[in-house]
Amino acid sequence: IHGNVSSCSQDITVTDDEAPAVSCPDDIDVSADADCQFTVGNYIALASASDNCDNNVDLVQTPAPGTVVSGTTTVTITATDDDGNFSACSFDLIVVDNTNPTITTCAPDDTILVDDDCEVALPNYTSLIVASDNCDTDLTITQVPAPGSNFSGHGTEVNVTITVTDDNGNSDSCSFDITLVDDIDPTISCQPTMIQTADAGNCNADVTVVAPAVDDNCVVASVVNDFNMTDDASGVYPVGTTTVVWTVTDVAGNAVSCSQDITITDNELPTIDCADAQTQTADNGNCSAAVTVVDPTTNDNCGVASVVNDFNMTDDASGVYPVGTTTITWTVTDIHGNVATCEQVITVTDNELPTIDCADAQMQTADNDNCSAAVTVVAPDTDDNCGVASVVNDFNNTADASGVYPVGTTTITWTVTDNAGNIAFCTQDITVTDDETPAITCEANLTQTADAGMCSAAITLDTPATTDNCSVDTVVNDFNGTDDASGVYPVGTTTVVWTVTDIHGNVS
Repeated sequence: IHGNVSSCSQDITVTDDEAPAVSCPDDIDVSADADCQFTVGNYIALASASDNCDNNVDLVQTPAPGTVVSGTTTVTITATDDDGNFSACSFDLIVVDNTNPTITTCAPDDTILVDDDCEVALPNYTSLIVASDNCDTDLTITQVPAPGSNFSGHGTEVNVTITVTDDNGNSDSCSFDITLVDDIDPTISCQPTMIQTADAGNCNADVTVVAPAVDDNCVVASVVNDFNMTDDASGVYPVGTTTVVWTVTDVAGNAVSCSQDITITDNELPTIDCADAQTQTADNGNCSAAVTVVDPTTNDNCGVASVVNDFNMTDDASGVYPVGTTTITWTVTDIHGNVATCEQVITVTDNELPTIDCADAQMQTADNDNCSAAVTVVAPDTDDNCGVASVVNDFNNTADASGVYPVGTTTITWTVTDNAGNIAFCTQDITVTDDETPAITCEANLTQTADAGMCSAAITLDTPATTDNCSVDTVVNDFNGTDDASGVYPVGTTTVVWTVTDIHGNVS
């Protein structure tokens, strides 16, 4: 109360706990790019924010600008004031496909063939289309006119439109022309051969010819014959056979032909008389003979056109004939095609023997442990003017005498027979030698006490074991020169040597 003063201080703190208010735009549609994606922009400017304290409000966008997205993406805007209070709002960024698909390959202009009724069902060309889209891999492809639509007529053109649509209704189209083509030949059936006798006193006949039957899947354009180049072949035909060729052509230019024979006959046959049969021996060293053949005699009321034999297809059958019997057929033809034949026999005989030359004698050692040898025998050389029919040996009655031969000499007789049955022989020796020594195994050494009161002992010895690939002839010891060495042996060591000899003189 007397004016003296003192002070103190106290802090009053007011805190801001209120989050700022933030407002986002409505959902936004954006167009997809070539990869069916979209790059997120900076949408902060489209948002609004306020704060109770009028502080600075910091706005942050998620996902950040520059992020690549597809489909529908939620964008969030977060507002934060200076006191750290925050709130958020969001909107959808919808990536929309507004890009048409692209047709890179459209089916080419083409032709299709009509059927037997001159019609065609339009094929399904959608599988030939190559298209792409920025978003859609499962594109819808349609065709107008629809596959299976019927069209008819050669030369008809059909315009086909192909439309490719993606799942979002975007589409692209292309078109091409299909031309209907008839490549089916028409049909033609000629009448049977017409046979007519020449008119009296003439070498021809007036013939009325029946036209062929024709048809086509589309339309027949013309029917023409090559006799008079019209559609009626009736007229005067000469003696002989005239082949009329009929040709039918349809509107597409397809053409087929058939032929019809018109035969005017001269009924009198020519005559032919063959010469007698001829026989000749084959020329030396050959399986044939040069034969001069006698020609036949011929005649005809109108005139002979040709005389031909079937040996060399000429009018002279002389030539080289093989061994055996050759029957020649001679054919005479008159100027009107009448034919007569006769036969003539030419026989060539083969009396020449074949040749055979046996290989040198062969010698071979018996196979180990065998009294024989497997021998590969060299076959003989043979030849014949007409050809060898067979070569046989008497060892195994085949053409190959190879086989197992016993020790000793075997004489093989080879026989060659030619195709005419002529025969020749030769012989060949096959010698197998036994060079293998026999085997001998002596019994074990024997020790025995001298007999009582004697300076020796009576000993019984077994004969050693022997074998041979062929056969053992003798077994002899040097004690007593026999095959039994038993006897009285003096005190001391006596060495008995046994010798085996086989039937071929080999010794062990």
